[in-house]
Parts: sequence; C-alpha cells; structure tokens
Amino acid sequence: QSREDPNRFDLRLETARESELLVANLLAPPGGGNLSQLLSVQDRLRYFDPRPLGLSSLTEYRGNGDWEQDTTVHGTDGGFGYALDSAYVSRRGDRPNSDLLSNRFAATARQQVAPDDSVYIQAGFLDGNSGDVARHFDPADANTGLRVRERQEPHLAAGWHHAWSPGNDTLLLVSHLDDRLDLDDPAANVLFLRRFGGAIVGAGLDPFYSVRSTGRFSLESAELQQLWQTDHHAVVAGVGYQTGTADTDATVERAFSGVLDSRRTTRDFGRTKAYVQYQWHPIESLRVGGGVGYDRVEFPSNSDLPPITTGTRTRDRFTPRASLSWEPWASGRLRAAYTRSLGGLYFDDSIRLEPTQLAGFTTAFRSLAPESAVGIVPGTRFETIGVGFDQRIGTDTALGIEAEKLSSRGDRDVGAFSNSTPIPFPDTATTARQTLAFTERSVSAYANQLLGKHWALGARYRIAESTLEGRFPGLPPGIDGLAQLKQHERAVLGRLDLFAVYQHESGFFARWDTSFLHAWSAGYDPSRPGDRLWIHDAWIGYRLPRRSVELRVGVLNLTDRDHRLNPLNFYAEPPRSRTFAASLRLNF
Repeated sequence: QSREDPNRFDLRLETARESELLVANLLAPPGGGNLSQLLSVQDRLRYFDPRPLGLSSLTEYRGNGDWEQDTTVHGTDGGFGYALDSAYVSRRGDRPNSDLLSNRFAATARQQVAPDDSVYIQAGFLDGNSGDVARHFDPADANTGLRVRERQEPHLAAGWHHAWSPGNDTLLLVSHLDDRLDLDDPAANVLFLRRFGGAIVGAGLDPFYSVRSTGRFSLESAELQQLWQTDHHAVVAGVGYQTGTADTDATVERAFSGVLDSRRTTRDFGRTKAYVQYQWHPIESLRVGGGVGYDRVEFPSNSDLPPITTGTRTRDRFTPRASLSWEPWASGRLRAAYTRSLGGLYFDDSIRLEPTQLAGFTTAFRSLAPESAVGIVPGTRFETIGVGFDQRIGTDTALGIEAEKLSSRGDRDVGAFSNSTPIPFPDTATTARQTLAFTERSVSAYANQLLGKHWALGARYRIAESTLEGRFPGLPPGIDGLAQLKQHERAVLGRLDLFAVYQHESGFFARWDTSFLHAWSAGYDPSRPGDRLWIHDAWIGYRLPRRSVELRVGVLNLTDRDHRLNPLNFYAEPPRSRTFAASLRLNF
C-alpha cells in the first residue's frame, strides 16, 4: 500500500494489495486480521487486547495545502469483528490542474457463525474529482483543461470460509460493483488517417478536438477456492467467473467544425478462469512449486479512446507458474519465480482470491506499463521472472539482492477519423489497431542494520530499464507521418535510498531519508534530457506509550530540487519543491 500511487492513477500494485488483504481476512482466526481497508496492522491492531470499540485516525497536512484524513472505527467482540473506514483526500498538487478531491467509505464485518464457519461482508463507496493527475516528465505537459469524476455506488462483497480440518479450507467470494467515470477533455489528441483515392496516404495526431464521455461499468464476480496443506505438500485450486456490462456515451467535437461523432454503446464483459498451484516441501530448507491456470476474458474493443466502437474482443491464455525457495545455509534464502498471466479490462483483476505472489515476488498486476505513459490496454499478457537472495546475520543485519524482468504485451483499437472526400478534412469515424510491448528489467540490493537499542540504518539501490514499443501494424508502411506514430522509447532510472532512524524509550524519534536519483531516456522527439538530483527528507516526532498518539513534523525535499523523471519508469514521485509536512495518529 505504501508503494502505490497516492493519486490512484498508476495502479500497478492494486491487484496484489486488494487480494492479499481480502484472503488474509477470510482466513484469519476470530478476532484476528485487519479489517480496515486504510490503516495498517502495525499502526492499529492489538492481538492481545481485543476491544469492542476502538478508534484509529491518521491526519496528514502539507504546506502546499494538501490534506488527508483517514478514520477507522473498529472493534472485536467474541467471534464478531468490524471496521468502518472513512478517507478524505484533498490535494492541490504541485503543477497546473493536478488537484484531487476524493471521499471513500467502507464498512467491513466478519462473523464466526459456527466453530468451522465464518462470513465476511464489505460495502464500499467512492466519489472522486480530479484534474490531470498523471505523472509527466515536464509539468508544462499537463492537460490544463481535463476534468475527471469517478463514482462507485456501491462495491459489495461477501465471503465464506469453512475449515474442514487444520490445513483444509474452502473460500467463497461473491461481489458486485458499479462504477461511473465522467471525463471532459477540451484538448484531446485524436488520430487522423488521411485518405486519397480510397487509400490511406498519411497518419498523425490532430490536437484540435474536445471529448466528453461517460462510462458505466457493472461487474458481478464469484470465485471458489480450495486449500490443502500438510507438512510436505500444499495445494491451492480455484475457479472464478465474472460478468458485467460496459456502457459508454462519447461525443467528439472539433474546433470550428462542431460535433463529428456522438454515440452510445453497451457491450458485455465476461471472464472465466481456473487454476491449480502445488508446492512440495520435502525438507525444511526447500520448497518447490508449480501450477497452471486458464484465463479467458471478453471485453469491449474500444470504450476509452473515442470515437468508440461497438465490437468486442476475446483473449485467452494458459497461465503456468513455477517457484523455488531454498535455504542453503542458516538464515540465507534463495528465491526464484516464473509466471504468465492475463490482465482484464478495469478493476476486475483486483477482485480475486487467486494468489498474487510467489517466493516473495508479486506476480499479478492491474497493469505493468504505467497508465501515465500508455493509458489502459485491456487483455494484456503478462510475464514475470524473478531471482533473489536474502541473508540475515544474527538478529541485527539483513542483506539482499534481487533481479526481475517484467513484460506485458497487448493491443487495442484506437478511435480515429478519416476523410471521405479528396479534401483532407476529418468527417468519418474509424479505428486503427495499435500494438504495445512493455518490458522492465531491474536489479536491486538492500542492507539494513540495527545499532543498539536506538538506531536503525538502511540502504537500498535499484536500477531499472523500461522499454516501450508501439506500432500500428494495419497502416500501410511508408505513409506520411507513420514514423512519428511509432514508439521505441527507453527510460533508465537508478535510485539510491538511505535512511537513519533514532527511537528513544521516552517516545521521541527522528528520521532522515536521502535519495539520489539518476535518469536517462532515449527514443523521444523532442528529446528528454537526463536528470541527476539528491532529495533529502527530515522528520522528528513523539509517540505516547502503546502508540495511542503519534505526532511528527518534517520537511520534504529540503534542498528545493525540481525533477525531470520519465513516467515510463515505476517510481514514487517526490515533491517538486520544498514542502512542510505534519501528521497526527490516534489509536484508542
């Protein structure tokens, strides 16, 4: 959760976060688990002091006017547990039209209805309004007129857990979600295919359009999962089915021309999957796993890039997976994993019980190519490869190294206009097929050290190379403007993070974070120069016993350094200027 985009635009990690929390709560013993969708176990849960009523709150403020208020009322009474979550976010942003206003509410409950049976229920609501909150290399590239509003009314989920015997569990999840997205873009780029004599002779992006659209997506999901576990064997098997509709209203206007296209389409969405995953644990130091699944998804061919179309497309894929976890010596662990998977349309892939990680590697994603760089690509094929080694030395030192290769391959229909007369004027709606191939290769290493009772030090370095290739294979080769539409982009980002934490028995604490970032890009016109910068953050604070109250204040980006980082890379975006920050946690 801490690594996710705070604006909820680049959603790579949403699937893993949602699924891990859901499965943990379904399997938790009575009174256990963390039913809150907002606040972490470390901040609020007390396993040995369950209470029928508790209050947890996090208030954050930044000097640029950003506010966030998360509040959870929670409690446990016998076999019943509940959490009422409320989240209010108001961000002004640090560039033009990057404001965000969001309200979320979730009510979650879990009841032990029999010694071996429990039921889980959740209802959630969302109302968000924002401008252009995507990441940009240059703040001047932001779309200053874009406005987006999203509402989910409601998101309902119900789960059942039956324990047949120790290590033999059945889980059932059913859910319903209604989502509405309203978009108003007065400066949209739309593809224009210039024709002469019936043949396409040129292609390019035309910037003189405005787009207004309303998308409604309803989704019903059901998934059944069986878990078996013994001392030497473990199996996870499941089947899932999703169905829904995508209803889109879109109007495209062009300057001085009026409405060029206005249509409404309603298309069905469907997804069916089955999977089985096996792990063998022959000796204490070795775990070997493997599995296979089948995933089939039917989705609208174009509901996001007006002019929209009425067709549907189908993707299916076998999804093999393999993992290894080996401890060749005390406190040392070698990890490796390989998976293939299939993405969905929107958030359908995030409503799941199917495992989302193997051997410590995340293997399921809402998306891999950042939405800030490519937008939405339905039915994407993912492939992940990861190898890592972790070593603990005593109880005070932890070291590790990890390498990953993440790939996604997909294609989509892009709305376009063409001319029906010899005059090159857009008057006819059409589409063009675009293929997108994204690859991220990364290597990272970390070292953490405890020094006595008061100090903790740490360092982590990660360097990642991201590449994106985009093509329009259906357009005639060599036509005018085609070279400008092709993408062969590369972005490299290296990041060194250093931290030092001091904690005293009295409750006083302090933290210093330093990050060095170096970035380089290629394949852009105009070119994007590299960037090298140091960013320093400093915090001081005080905690009352049992963390009932925590107050901290700090300054982010002490040296007031702006940055030029490529959104093709996956990273947590630092503030673009020196920023005062303060937070207050309450836990009663």
